[in-house]
Amino acid sequence: MRNAYFGDLHLHTSLSFDAYILRTNTRPNDSYAYAKGQPVTYLGKTVQRKAALDFLAVTDHAEYLGVLRQTADPQSPLSKTEWAKVNADDPKVSAAAFMKVITGIVEGKADPELNRPAYVKAVL
Repeated sequence: MRNAYFGDLHLHTSLSFDAYILRTNTRPNDSYAYAKGQPVTYLGKTVQRKAALDFLAVTDHAEYLGVLRQTADPQSPLSKTEWAKVNADDPKVSAAAFMKVITGIVEGKADPELNRPAYVKAVL
């Protein structure tokens, strides 16, 4: 007997720098709840699947895991850095900050400020 299963093998949450910059506000638990058919808030709206998925893989990037999200937290030291510009309402300012993050990753030049273990530990 053959069975068909339906799911998603590549999903990013706000812990990934690219999903965060696109204003994704979900965390892994939100993603799994959505996959199970539960309602979640996504981009300011309540969304719910008509049918649950059989499987889901949250595949957040390892680079700067959850760090950019901290730039929006006024209690975080990162909110007072140039990296906080990723949260700017002006798309040009936000995109320029994001491109600086991407360029560093592509060139293999991790920014020491964004790569501090204390920032990543704060997310986990």
